[in-house]
Amino acid sequence: MNSLQRNYLDYLLQKDVRVNLDQIETPFLLIHGREDKICPLEASSYIKENLGGKAEVHIIEDAGHIPFFTKPQECMEHIKTFIQKEYIHDR
Repeated sequence: MNSLQRNYLDYLLQKDVRVNLDQIETPFLLIHGREDKICPLEASSYIKENLGGKAEVHIIEDAGHIPFFTKPQECMEHIKTFIQKEYIHDR
């Protein structure tokens, strides 16, 4: 890990931007691996609860921090369904 990467990780550990969640106006899809050891499931739950109905959460079983890598088909299905639903909603 180089110093720039380390600085970004330090920033993420120190910066709390939860107070800015109310600024998000678009629908939001969260895909979270149940076995994620880096970001707890509670983080996705918190985001969903504080986005006033604009967030959708999908938990991927037997997946960790990068579910799109370990479970790409399942992630893709959630993404496609979300996009189709939002596209139909906006018509």
